[in-house]
Amino acid sequence: MKRLIFFLLVVLVVFPIAAQTDELYFRRGYNNLQAGNIDMAISDFGMTIRNNPFHLEAYIERAAAYMRKGDHNRAMQDYNKVIEIDAKMGAAYYGRGQIYRVQGNLDMAIEEFNKALAYDPNNFYIRSDRAYAYLEKGETGRAIEDFSRAISQEPNDYLRYISRAGAYMAMKQYDKAIEDCSIIITKAAPRDENLYSAYLIRGQCYIMKNNPNSAINDLTKAISINPADPDAYSSRSEAYSAINDFSKAIMDLDMIIELNQKSGNLSKN
Repeated sequence: MKRLIFFLLVVLVVFPIAAQTDELYFRRGYNNLQAGNIDMAISDFGMTIRNNPFHLEAYIERAAAYMRKGDHNRAMQDYNKVIEIDAKMGAAYYGRGQIYRVQGNLDMAIEEFNKALAYDPNNFYIRSDRAYAYLEKGETGRAIEDFSRAISQEPNDYLRYISRAGAYMAMKQYDKAIEDCSIIITKAAPRDENLYSAYLIRGQCYIMKNNPNSAINDLTKAISINPADPDAYSSRSEAYSAINDFSKAIMDLDMIIELNQKSGNLSKN
């Protein structure tokens, strides 16, 4: 009887302490990962897994840490382990898709994103990454479908508007691209990081629609936001040429040459 009581005391005391220790390592690992202490995070997640080999979140976060280090093989091993434990864990398929996309294996990436969405159909990030994979694969129409679904889920995520506008532009649907850019220009905060791209793409679309004056206005605003990017100068030079303002076109080309020389992309000779 005394031995039974002792055993029960061990179960009640040791197991909760072990579980608490798992979570402490996991929490510290998560905070280390967020702080950029990648090796420390990996160590903490490893301790969590050592104490609890079925801690799925620890495998997933450790895989994310390995990804940050560029160690795709170990990241893939962790994602595979998660699927071995729980085949319905969408986050693991999503992680494998991210690895395949980074490696340029877009077909496999899309296949993994499809599996992830089957278990987590409303996940904004998975759908967005599948859209980018479609875009990189040249399946622009499917990319637009995914960007549109993502935008419907997060209507204030302006990066997806920019991405969809670029896709529309690639398909020569300039009015739709202009509409997406205009939404950002109208609604975004004055220092929103997507404003430069919105003015740039809209300006380039105006050039394609033979509206050089509107293009010049937008491209000038883009340059005021980011004066170090040659793309806006190049497009504005084209617009100036279209209205026969060749002196200003030359000035923009001079600026591109100067920027390229500063960045080492062009010889000064």
